[in-house]
Amino acid sequence: MLALSLSVAPTLFTEELEVTTLEETAESLNVISLSPLLNGPGSQEGSIFTDTKLSSGGQHTCAILDDGTVSCWGSNLYGQLGDGIENTRRNRPETRLVPTLTTSLGTGRTAVAISSGDYHTCAILDDGSVSCWGENSDGRLGDGTTTQRNTPTQTSSLGTGRTAVAISSGVYHTCAILDDGTVSCWGNNGDGQLGDGPTTNRSTPTQTSSLGTGRTAVAISSGGFHTCALLDDASVSCWGYNGDGQLGDGTNTDRSTPAQTSSLGTGRTAVAISSGDRYTCAILDDGSVSCWGYNWGNIGDGTTIQRNTPTQTSSLGTGRTAVAITSADMHTCALLDDGSVSCWGRNWGGRLGDGTTTDRYTPAPTSSLGTNRTAVALSSGGGHNCALLDNGTVSCWGRNLSGELGDGTQINRNTPTPTASLGITPKSNYIEVMLLGGAIGVLLIVLGIIFVLKRKGAPPETEPTLTRLSPYG
Repeated sequence: MLALSLSVAPTLFTEELEVTTLEETAESLNVISLSPLLNGPGSQEGSIFTDTKLSSGGQHTCAILDDGTVSCWGSNLYGQLGDGIENTRRNRPETRLVPTLTTSLGTGRTAVAISSGDYHTCAILDDGSVSCWGENSDGRLGDGTTTQRNTPTQTSSLGTGRTAVAISSGVYHTCAILDDGTVSCWGNNGDGQLGDGPTTNRSTPTQTSSLGTGRTAVAISSGGFHTCALLDDASVSCWGYNGDGQLGDGTNTDRSTPAQTSSLGTGRTAVAISSGDRYTCAILDDGSVSCWGYNWGNIGDGTTIQRNTPTQTSSLGTGRTAVAITSADMHTCALLDDGSVSCWGRNWGGRLGDGTTTDRYTPAPTSSLGTNRTAVALSSGGGHNCALLDNGTVSCWGRNLSGELGDGTQINRNTPTPTASLGITPKSNYIEVMLLGGAIGVLLIVLGIIFVLKRKGAPPETEPTLTRLSPYG
């Protein structure tokens, strides 16, 4: 089972709160356990307001279960599944075709957030420390070595008294937001993706340079060779490789320290951020999507023209808005305000989930997630995607050569396909809460404001509304 957390990604919903309490049962079910306050549609990876429970990596996927343990599936070539087994025969990679528990996270420790990179995985634990496992040749595990680890291994200190509140694993590096709103990164730094000024690899957590006077990060996303952060004033700052315009600053110049993106549009601000391999996408405060960087259709503007400034995607559908965004190699997927999913870009292996392998240059709805099923969280890997559904199950689609879809096969899927069991746990007082705004929406906004007030000592400049991530207004 997989536990859900409180989320304040942009909901853009209206008015009512519907709570359905199901009958208690002693029956054991192969489902994800939903907590009474679950993620509303729009659980966003890398946000301080969301504990990410499901994360797709290069060729593997990991999930946090309801008891705080971690289960992973797919490629285990470098020990990125954390189950203590690694492959030594590189021509026959070790794979797990169904969800498999990692080894212990430490005595008494549980995971609260997870992020899968290309060949490594990192988790924030319940004491605010970070544990990582997998490939480590450039120090991306942050333990002070370059030794590969096939079991969860604590990173070095995040700083005296500091803890992690959000985490994002890129291709060869990892970044975390700390409890004071600063950012710390480690791993490969050849293009300045750690943001600390030099281009020297770091095997321990290293503070980025300033995000701007008085600015702090509220969301972080590590891409291929760049990193982007959503700041507390709803602007976006990026650093690292910029050869494809993925930093969005109007140039193709690499930056080894945080640099503001160009305008997101007149009066527009960002509420969510996601860095792909060579591009970046953001959800704006009106629920539209803007992307920049390399473009094999993954920008979604109907072209394949590279963009070095934020560019609006085409329509998500009549009346539809995005509530969560996830970027991958050359495709992008968004969770929409009605719980459906739309994807665009390259469609090799069926990664767009629309029943075809045809590339799409504008957003295209995926096939059905199941009868009456909707998505509440979404994560894209190298060539696949996984969604957490409203009944607590996981459905994945796209490339499956290493078993990253977790359905017990290595067959590519071009429509959403349920994973195998995450484990059997008795369930009682099963409560499903559909977050549509109202009282819970207010609570989420208040939580966001409190976080900023604790750091800033001052209220937001404008009155927050129920249609935005808050604390921005």
